[in-house]
Amino acid sequence: MDDEFISTIHDAGFEIAIETNGTKMPPVGIDWFCVSPKANADFILKSGHELKIVFPQCGMNPRQHEGLDFNHFFIQPMNGPNQARNIKLSEDFVAKHPQ
Repeated sequence: MDDEFISTIHDAGFEIAIETNGTKMPPVGIDWFCVSPKANADFILKSGHELKIVFPQCGMNPRQHEGLDFNHFFIQPMNGPNQARNIKLSEDFVAKHPQ
């Protein structure tokens, strides 16, 4: 996404929303950021509209991100063969840590 593309989208009356792992700074002009950091990755984008943690993730405690500058904090159960278990773990985590 370059400046011309972003301007063209905005000039057409649209907004731009992205989801990123936050390891690179996005271009200027993005209207909504969802940052979904991954365990053991150095993410640098520590503010935005929403932080979404896929849960559970080996090596990541979502509470380590509580002090970051996001408007919304979300837990998303990890998909896969353990999905039902991960949904229950996510529900339990959110009940204990409602932020």
